[in-house]
Amino acid sequence: LESAMMYRLAHPDSGKQLTNEQVLHLADLVTSRLPEPPPWEAREAMLSLLRRLKQGQRKPVDFVQRVLTSYSRIGVRDSQLLHLVKAVPAHELADGKVLAPVVLALARLGLPQAAEGLQLFPLAGVMPLSSPDLAVGVLYAAGLFDLVRGGHEDSFDPLPSLRPEHLTQSLEIVASNLPALREAGMMAPLSVFAHSPLGERL
Repeated sequence: LESAMMYRLAHPDSGKQLTNEQVLHLADLVTSRLPEPPPWEAREAMLSLLRRLKQGQRKPVDFVQRVLTSYSRIGVRDSQLLHLVKAVPAHELADGKVLAPVVLALARLGLPQAAEGLQLFPLAGVMPLSSPDLAVGVLYAAGLFDLVRGGHEDSFDPLPSLRPEHLTQSLEIVASNLPALREAGMMAPLSVFAHSPLGERL
């Protein structure tokens, strides 16, 4: 049944009358119970749904966050995601509960230019992070981005704002909450950062 639904959603004529909220709800359904690796029908369905989003109006930041998170689960990258992110005013990201999942989704999608354009890591260095899991998300994203760039910070670096000073707050929060984070099973994402070139220097 799920495979049939995904196949139907992937059809070019499907979902033309859907609202943005309905598109996002269907995307969440598609990505909620996926095998590994995701079937081709799921990826095609997600691309089809993305193109059903109504154009011409800026989306609320919480909507953009949900879209990015949903699409990062399956690794579906499309230029429309960049357009969605670039339309978000930076001040609307000045909340750790929004910024941490956004920067992590962009890292999973491999979109460093979007993170750089919004200056997400400098923001993460100065805004309050209300819980340790948000700090873990920031460090996990930093590790993913840094592993891809291979630790090379030069004129060709797509994410020059990913610097140690912008991670100090997250590192301090994690260090103060290590026993609880270990008990919650959150050491795996932290190990990604720890084994990145940037993490090994800190």
